[in-house]
Amino acid sequence: MASIVRIKRSAVQGKAPTTSEILAGELALNTRDGKLFSSDGATVFEIGANVHSLSVGSGGLAIANGSITFPTSDGNDGQVLTTNGSGQLTFSDVSQDENSQFSRFEYKPTTTGTALSGNDRNGRSLSYSPNNLSVYLNGINLSANSDYIATDSSSVVLTEPYAANDLISIYSYNPVTNFVSSTASQTANTKVSTSASEVVVDSFAVASYRSAKYMVQVDNTDHLNQFQTSEVLLVHNGSATFITEYGQIATSSVIATVDSDINSGMVRLKVTPTVTNSNIKITRLAVIV
Repeated sequence: MASIVRIKRSAVQGKAPTTSEILAGELALNTRDGKLFSSDGATVFEIGANVHSLSVGSGGLAIANGSITFPTSDGNDGQVLTTNGSGQLTFSDVSQDENSQFSRFEYKPTTTGTALSGNDRNGRSLSYSPNNLSVYLNGINLSANSDYIATDSSSVVLTEPYAANDLISIYSYNPVTNFVSSTASQTANTKVSTSASEVVVDSFAVASYRSAKYMVQVDNTDHLNQFQTSEVLLVHNGSATFITEYGQIATSSVIATVDSDINSGMVRLKVTPTVTNSNIKITRLAVIV
């Protein structure tokens, strides 16, 4: 009859041998956890392929000889793993600032109450755009002005008290408002022409703006029913201008043409009427260099 070979073993959940219990090269088995251990004399390690359960000690976990190294301790609630680009992973806060379109705040009070404000449990100070937020109590979506009041951008007041250890989540949706750059410049002016010759109707410094959009309107003051309007896009490279005119509409015949150039460091928009007396009105929207 074959002999039964037994190795050091334990049936206690979570039990692992120490270096004083197994020598280098010895094996030990935890039958409760299904783990097989060995030792190199200095440390005890779990061995075997397709390990289903692996506990990493205080030394941390590195993959592929350290090409990816995990943190040796847990992060804070709500943090995420980030990399430094060289395989070192760390726990970091999710960046949220005034320009982000979405912010999340989580409160878990230790006492009962109704008001929520200031720093949440992740250290983020409550700030929101009124009428652009959602509030959840233990996962239940609350109704604005019925279940909660939020009007001052920095506090939320529930109409019914929350209990200690309730989880209140506040999601703020910051509206996008800057459709046009705040550095754009809008200008309007009118030039009166008393001859059928070229008129500089607008100008700006080459160093100030790179491109502009114009709306140009020409009125024949001798004929009350002759008007013309069009839009013009203009861009320059510092030494020359490039334009396109589109959407031209005239109540009768065309009574003016549009051109541009650069003169003495100034970009100029020029209109040449085909009639003797006219008012030329423009509106310009320019974008900085």
